[in-house]
Amino acid sequence: MGGIREAKLRISGMHCAGCAARIEKALRDIRGIIDANVDFGSGLAIVRYDPGLVRVEEIKRVIEGLGYKALEGEGPRAVRPSWR
Repeated sequence: MGGIREAKLRISGMHCAGCAARIEKALRDIRGIIDANVDFGSGLAIVRYDPGLVRVEEIKRVIEGLGYKALEGEGPRAVRPSWR
């Protein structure tokens, strides 16, 4: 499995934008995470990652370790380079 993947995760248990920022920071600190955006309003996290370095299960464990619940909204999908 190669290339960058994108996972969409539903996150429950967030109470404010600070919760979303806390999750984003924790995710961005993980080796293999390219980018992470967490939206408090929608309860959605979009995480771009290298599947050779990190797995979705590990990403979910980090979120759950912070006290939130993470559910996969869609399965991981390949991300096309923007220059194509």
